[in-house]
Amino acid sequence: MLVAGGFLKALWKLLYTMDIIDIQIFSEMFFPIQSMAFIFMSISCFRMISKNKNPAENKILSVSAVPVLTSHVPFIIIMFWGMTAWYTSLCIVAGKIKAKKAVIFIITAYVFMLVQSSMGSKFDNSSAFMHWVAELSNSFAQAFLMLGAIFIHKAMKNENGDNS
Repeated sequence: MLVAGGFLKALWKLLYTMDIIDIQIFSEMFFPIQSMAFIFMSISCFRMISKNKNPAENKILSVSAVPVLTSHVPFIIIMFWGMTAWYTSLCIVAGKIKAKKAVIFIITAYVFMLVQSSMGSKFDNSSAFMHWVAELSNSFAQAFLMLGAIFIHKAMKNENGDNS
C-alpha cells in the first residue's frame, strides 16, 4: 500500500509538472492509501511485539483498506500516528534483539520522514527547490529505514543461529 500510494503521487507530480495531464485522483488517493498502510504496518509490528518474546518467530500481518473519506485532515492525522507507531514498534523490535544500530537508523529515518511530510504538504505553494528538498528528505528516510531493516534482519538471523 505504501508503494502504491507513493507511486500514484509521484506519477501525478510527473504528469502534472510536464503539463501532460492533471489526474487529480492520483493525488487524492495518496493520503488514504498511505495512512491506512502505516496503521496496518504498526498493527502488525505491535502484534509481533505483544504475541511473542522472539520477534523473529512472528509473521507480518498484511491488510488493505478502501478509502471512503474525501478530506485529507483525518488521513494526515492517521498517517502521522500510524507512522509514529510503526517507527516506534520497529525500534522496540530492534531493542528486543539488541540491534542498537538499527534503532539509530530507524530514528534518523523517522526524522527525515517528518521533514519530508511537512514539506510535502506544501507542494502547490512552494518552489521547485523545496520540492527537491522534500524528495531528498524522503530518499534519505528510505535509505536509513533500509539500513535499519538490514541490521534488524542480521540481528534476527544471529539470534536464530542462521549463518546463511
